[in-house]
Amino acid sequence: MTLGYRSILRLDDSENAVKVASEQFRSWLKSKHRDQRGYGTLDAYEWVGPGTHVMGPQAKLTVVEYSGEDASRRLLLRLEEENDSGTWRVSVTATSLPNGANAKQLIVVEVDTDAEIANGRPVSENTKPPTIIRSLLDVTKARDFHADIALTASPTVVDVDEVESLAVALLETRRTTSIVVAGCIPGAPLAPWSKIIGNLVWNSAGTTAAFVLTEAAQKQLNIRLTASHAVENGTVRTFLPGVEPADKADALRHRILYPGSLADSLTNEMRVRPSLVRVHAASARRQLLERPLPHEALRSARILEREELRAPGSSSTFLSSTPPAPSHTVQPKASEVQTAQQDQALDTSAVGRPTIQHPVFAEGNTVPIEVLDGLLQLFGTHAGSRELSLDNIQRFDKMLSKARSAIQTHSDRVDTLLDNINKVRDERDALKQEYENAEYELALEAEERRREAERRRHLERLAEFQSNELKSLQHFDTFEDPDDGLDESPKSVFDMLARIESEERVAKFIDFTGDLDQAMDLEIYDGFGRCAASFWEYVLIMRDYCLEKTERNFSGNLFGYLTSDQTLGRKCDPKRFSPTESASVKSNSKWRKERLLPVPDSVDSSNQVLMLAHFKTTLKDGVAPRMHIYDDIDGTGKIYIGYIGKHLSNTKTN
Repeated sequence: MTLGYRSILRLDDSENAVKVASEQFRSWLKSKHRDQRGYGTLDAYEWVGPGTHVMGPQAKLTVVEYSGEDASRRLLLRLEEENDSGTWRVSVTATSLPNGANAKQLIVVEVDTDAEIANGRPVSENTKPPTIIRSLLDVTKARDFHADIALTASPTVVDVDEVESLAVALLETRRTTSIVVAGCIPGAPLAPWSKIIGNLVWNSAGTTAAFVLTEAAQKQLNIRLTASHAVENGTVRTFLPGVEPADKADALRHRILYPGSLADSLTNEMRVRPSLVRVHAASARRQLLERPLPHEALRSARILEREELRAPGSSSTFLSSTPPAPSHTVQPKASEVQTAQQDQALDTSAVGRPTIQHPVFAEGNTVPIEVLDGLLQLFGTHAGSRELSLDNIQRFDKMLSKARSAIQTHSDRVDTLLDNINKVRDERDALKQEYENAEYELALEAEERRREAERRRHLERLAEFQSNELKSLQHFDTFEDPDDGLDESPKSVFDMLARIESEERVAKFIDFTGDLDQAMDLEIYDGFGRCAASFWEYVLIMRDYCLEKTERNFSGNLFGYLTSDQTLGRKCDPKRFSPTESASVKSNSKWRKERLLPVPDSVDSSNQVLMLAHFKTTLKDGVAPRMHIYDDIDGTGKIYIGYIGKHLSNTKTN
C-alpha cells in the first residue's frame, strides 16, 4: 500500500477530537450506505467497540481504541474498500490529550492504496481528498499544527485588517501546511475570482490554506515580504513551509501560477481544467507526505499500531468472554462439596505446581450443565482427560501459564520489530529531507549557471556590437540587447509553454503541438522548476539555431549546430540531444507509434510525423523527462515540439 494523501488538523482545545472523529466518520459511512436504488457501496454504517467489522461485501472497518492513565484517548477508524482499481484505505486517527502541553486535540486523515495509477502518475497525484475531510473542516475550527492559520474548505478573502495574521502564519518556521495566496485583479470583483481560486485548490482540501487578497491587502503583505517573495496582481503563489524572505534563492521553492497560464486553463464555464487542479495540488500534498508526522501524531500512530497488533493475541479476549446464558442448572451433591473442601486443604506447593483455589459451593448455588460439559470438554481437548480432577486442573493451569508466557514473548517480539521498523522509518524520513535539500542546492546551482551564461552571452553580443561600430568608424550608439529578458527561467512547465506562445522572438520559430496534460504532469516530480528551466534553455537553443539557418546561412542540422565551433548562439552539451532513437525503439511498432506526434497539416497531411529527435534533461529520478521535436526549418520555417513529458517506452522503461 502506498500513502497518497495526508491531512493534519489541530482542533480547538474546547473540542473533543475522538468524539468529532467518531461522529463524522459515522456520518461519512452513512452517506456511502446502499440505498433502495442500489446506489452506495456499504451495507452497514454502525459499529460497536473495537475490532474488525464487515460493512459490505468488499468493505471492512477496523476500530482501535486506547485510553491512557493521564485521561488521554486515542482512536483509529480505518475503512478498507476494494473496487476494480484496487484496494483503498481511508484512515482517521484522533488524539485527545486534555492534559497535553501542545496540540491537545488532533485529527490525522490518510488515504493509501495498492491501485495501479494510470499513465505512470504517482499515487499522491491521483488520490483525491476523501469526502470526510471537507466535513471535518466544516464542523471544526481546524488549524495548522503549529501556525495560527485556519484550514477551511474554501478560500478566505483577506483585507488589510487580516494581513498581519496572514504574514505571521507565512513566516512561522514550524508551519506544516502550505499556504496558497492569490493576488488581486485590480478593478475586478472578488466573488468570481474567489470562485476560480476555490476551484483551483479543490484537490488541496486539508493540505493547504487558501487566501484571496484585496488590492490594499496585497500592497500591505508585499511590504512584509521582499520583492523575490511578493505576490503580484493575478498570480497565485504557493508558499511551502519555511519561508525565508531575506534569501532570494528561497523564492524558487514557492511556486507561482501566472495569470496567463491560469487564464489558458479556464473553460467556457470559467472552471479550471482538471489537469491544472491535479498538478497544482501536488507540491503541497507531496511536502506533507514527505515530512515526518508531528511528535504527538506520530506517538498516537505508533501506540495504536501496537494495540492493533496485540489485539488478536491478547489473553483478555479469552478471560473476558462471557459464557452462554444457562438453560439448565445442577445442584452439587453434599459429597462433592465435601471433596472440594478437602482438596482445598491439600499441599500443592511443589515446584512447578501452582496453588489451585477451589470454589466452595454455598448452599443453594447451582452450576449450569453447559458449564460443566464445556469444562469437561476443555479438559478432554487440552489435558488429555475429561476427568474433573486436581491433576487435570493443575495440568491445564500450566498449559495456560505457558500460553500466557508465549503470548508475552510474541508481544515483546512485536514491540522489538515495531521499534526497528520505526527506526527505519525515521532514517527514511531523514534521507528524504537530505534528498530534498540536495535537490534544492542543485536547483540553485543550475540557476546560477544559467545566469552566468546569460551574462556571458550579453557581453559577447555587446562586444560584437562594439566591434561592428569600430569597423564602420561610427560613434557608439546605445546598445539594445535583442535577447534582453529571454534567459529568465520560467517557474513552471505551464509558464514555459505559455512563453513559447506569447514570446514573439520564440514563437516565430518554435511551436508546441503536444499534449498539455502530459507536459504538466512533470510538475509533480519537479518541485524547484529545474525541468522547466532546462526545457526553456533547449527552446532558446533551437531558436538560435533557427537564426543561424535563416540569417547566417548555416547549412547543417541541429546536431551539427551544437557540435560546430563556427556558429553563434546558445548551445548545450551535445550529449543532451539525440538526433534519433535506438534500433530497438525504431523496430518496435508500439514504441514507434508513441513517437508519432501531432503537427499542423502544413507539415504533413496526416497531422502527425515520427519524432525521434529529442532533448534530455538532467533530472534523474526515474522519470527522465524528454522533449521530442521535428525540425522543419527548411520547410515551414519552424521546429515543432510534439511531446514534453516522462521518458517514452523503450528497453529501459519496460
